[in-house]
Amino acid sequence: MYFKKYYFAPSWRFTFGAIFLCLLFIRLGFWQLHRASENEQFQTNFNARLHAKPIALTDLLKRLPLSASKAQSMLMNYYPIEIVGHYDNAHTILLDNKIHEHQVGYEVITPFFPDQTNTLLLINRGWIPANANNRQILPNIPPIDGRQTIIGNLYITPGNPFVFDNTLENSKNWPIRVQALDFKQVEKILNTPVYPFIVWLSPNANDGFIRDWQPISISPEKNRGYALQWFSFAFVLTIIFFALNIKRH
Repeated sequence: MYFKKYYFAPSWRFTFGAIFLCLLFIRLGFWQLHRASENEQFQTNFNARLHAKPIALTDLLKRLPLSASKAQSMLMNYYPIEIVGHYDNAHTILLDNKIHEHQVGYEVITPFFPDQTNTLLLINRGWIPANANNRQILPNIPPIDGRQTIIGNLYITPGNPFVFDNTLENSKNWPIRVQALDFKQVEKILNTPVYPFIVWLSPNANDGFIRDWQPISISPEKNRGYALQWFSFAFVLTIIFFALNIKRH
């Protein structure tokens, strides 16, 4: 009786490439699992602080001085805050290409002067739809006059997602539409100091628009799904590697 003999003889280049890709896929899978854990923590912190008792701006600045590091600042992220002052209705900014329920629109950001300070706070009042027929027609943003007491949640940008946009510098008509926002650029245009964070207006507050605040752009479930995909790629690659390199006489 004749038995077929099999042997395993991959080339070193093929072996190196397969090992490299397999390790890369596994690393990406664990990275997605790490992101899922982080996003769960972000969501937990946000949900807890969304219903916490707000603190005054002066108390916040004692806990979060402007000289604080990014790591120290992130510990205060989503903290509820109460501010008394008045809006700068003349300089509203429309942050473009924001999606809500598959519809394109803007996030309305209106500067706010807290009492007893000349430093502006940028208040994100929520989402508003864009004109579906003519994008050149900007929405009408009604002014909010008089002294206001507003409640919202502190939002400190991770890293630097807001990049320089010269639309802000070149525009003379307000409200203005921008693709991105830079705190330093706002200071320059308005010739006024600006706090390096945003306040998300509370969903229960007046004078706002659609406010469905989400601290994360990708759910932990999606992160885990992506992790499973990367691990599956590593597994399939391993099967293919052995299948192509097991030969018989």
